Amino acid sequence: MRNFVFLLIVFISLISRCVKCQSFVEDPSQLSQILDPQKVKSSQFKKVIITGSVKFDNNIIRPGIQDFIFEFDEAGNPKVIVEINKYKSRIDSITTIHYRNAKNQLITKVIQDVKFTSVEMMDYRNDSLMKLENYLLSKTANWYEFIYDDKLMWSDSIFYTETGMEVYNQFKTLYRSHALLRSPEGQIIKEKIYAKNGKLEKSIQYEYKSGQISLIKVEHNSDLMFDWQKNFFYGEYGITEEHYFKKGSLEYIRKISYLFNGLPELDIMRNEKTGKMIINKFEYIK
Repeated sequence: MRNFVFLLIVFISLISRCVKCQSFVEDPSQLSQILDPQKVKSSQFKKVIITGSVKFDNNIIRPGIQDFIFEFDEAGNPKVIVEINKYKSRIDSITTIHYRNAKNQLITKVIQDVKFTSVEMMDYRNDSLMKLENYLLSKTANWYEFIYDDKLMWSDSIFYTETGMEVYNQFKTLYRSHALLRSPEGQIIKEKIYAKNGKLEKSIQYEYKSGQISLIKVEHNSDLMFDWQKNFFYGEYGITEEHYFKKGSLEYIRKISYLFNGLPELDIMRNEKTGKMIINKFEYIK
C-alpha cells in the first residue's frame, strides 16, 4: 500500500509539472484569485474557513466531501491552505504552505499529505520566473534540510523570447514552447503550446471586457483531451458568474455572492446535466 501511495504521489508530481506554465494568463475564477489580498488585508482577516455542502434538485442540503482553510500573511496572501477531503471511513488532508520573498513573489511551495512532502522552488530574474524545481521527500523530513539532487523529481528552466517562452528540462532539452499573439493594447489574445517535437498540443483563446478576462477557450490537438470554454461575468467586487462548457455543451454555472467588504460569501456551482449543486460558504476570522 505504501508503494502504491508513493507511486501516486510521483504521478501527481509529474502531472503538476505538466501543468506548470501551461498558460500565461491566470484563471480568475480560482479560489485563491477571488480572495483578493488587498481586501483581505484591509479587512484584517487572518483566516477563512470554507465549508462545502451538496444539494440535488428537490432534495435537502447535505454536508459536502471537501472543505478548505486559508490562513493569510500580513499582505493578505494565502500563507497556508488546508484541503480537507472527507470519505465514508476516513478524513484526509493536504496542506500547502507558501513562502514569499521581499518582492511578494512566491519562492517555495510545500505540499504535505499523509505520507509525503512535495517541495516546489521558484527562482526569478528581473521579476520573471526563470526556474522551477520539484523535490519529493518523506513526511517526516525537514524539507529545508533535505533538498538534494537525489530527491529531485524534475527541474524546468524558462527562457523568454520575443514571441513567447521556451521550457527546458534538467537535461537542457527543450520539451515545451509557447507562442503568443497580443492585441494592440498588449493583452494576450491567443496562445499556442507546442511539444518538444514541435507538434501543436493546444491553442488557448482569450477575450477581455473592460480590461478583465471574459473568456478562456481551450482547444486540444488530440482526441484524448476534451475542449472546454469558460465565460466570466463581473460585478462590483469581482466575478459574479462563470459558465463552463465542455465539448461545446454547457456543463455548469457557478455564481459567487459577496459581503459588503468585497470578499466572497457564497460560491455555488450547479451541474446543468445532473442538477447537483456544490455550495461553498465562507467564514472569516480575525
